[in-house]
Amino acid sequence: MGIEKTKTINQAIALYVHGKSVADIANELHIPSSTIFWALRKANVPTRNGKPHLNKEQQEQIIHLFQSGRSRKDIAKIFGCHISSVISILCKYGFIGATYVSDKKSNEIAKMYIAGESLNQISKKLHISTTTVFNHCKKHNIITKTIGNRFELTHPNFFEILTAESAYFLGFFIADGCLMSRTGRNGTFSFGVNISDAYMVEIFQKSLGAPHKISINKGIARITITNEKVYKSLVAFGIPEKRKTYNLGDCSNLFCKLTNSNYARDFIRGFMDGDGCIFFNEKRGSHYVSFTAFSKSFLISIESLIRKRLNIEGKYVLQNNKYWRLNYYRKPVIEKLLGWIYNPEPTLQLSRKRQKWEYIKADYKYYKKKIRPPLSSLISH
Repeated sequence: MGIEKTKTINQAIALYVHGKSVADIANELHIPSSTIFWALRKANVPTRNGKPHLNKEQQEQIIHLFQSGRSRKDIAKIFGCHISSVISILCKYGFIGATYVSDKKSNEIAKMYIAGESLNQISKKLHISTTTVFNHCKKHNIITKTIGNRFELTHPNFFEILTAESAYFLGFFIADGCLMSRTGRNGTFSFGVNISDAYMVEIFQKSLGAPHKISINKGIARITITNEKVYKSLVAFGIPEKRKTYNLGDCSNLFCKLTNSNYARDFIRGFMDGDGCIFFNEKRGSHYVSFTAFSKSFLISIESLIRKRLNIEGKYVLQNNKYWRLNYYRKPVIEKLLGWIYNPEPTLQLSRKRQKWEYIKADYKYYKKKIRPPLSSLISH
């Protein structure tokens, strides 16, 4: 090691021992922080690991300065330490946020929010940040609307009462939606489909009366909404809050309601539009309908619901030792199943899957004659 470098290393160690942070030393001497840590280890100098290194008297002075209105950055400069050390001391003494708020003012924030004022209105009146307002509401155990949720839904009760529309989107959501549980925040959920079916996300958006934007990323159209009421409604149906794809169960609460309702076919059609398939091979004349899920118990619930309504049975197939398929074969079975799903004419359906059913119907019509004209000519547009 050169003389100049040794001198710099020794200087860095001396500065650290006198209380300067590694980040400040690195900026001052223009050397990497990893080099400073290496030098400290070699010299057997214990590191502070971000914990307060100031004595009790200095810590009390920091608290006094913070209460008098000085910023954390100014206090760090006064004591020649890093701002993280000041933050650690303030947290140790129970101060939250970047701005000091007295107990009286903290209570005032809580009363204002309970009275109906928004985080933004309180922040402007008291000249503090919305984050500080949010933190003090949390301190008083007040459940707030999240700072990121600036939009209210027109129809937050959408999933509470089953209708043809809500049952359809419930099935579609189980296939292509997800719940995102966030600690200390209201429930966030997301619904996304392939960009070619983006109109379905727009209909979902209008059904909830959501002013939230639809994003397009990597060929997926998605809407993300934070609303505790809708979130709880979805959880009540048995949809898991974490890793829905892998943790989905039989959703007994949901299927109990569907069994006694007139909207079972809408739910099945929604799930099929998300994680179902109508397979059609024009050349071979083969057809089948399939539902896919990682959870076999969920598919058993679907098969049971269909069997009770139509008296037909499906077959379970394990694919690649990972996920399950519920398949329906044979002409009379498929006609009965898809006829029930699509008749009478539904208001909500994926047009590309409906078109496959039209192809199959046209193919069956000419099946006995052994003549199969181009199917596009059989379907009226």
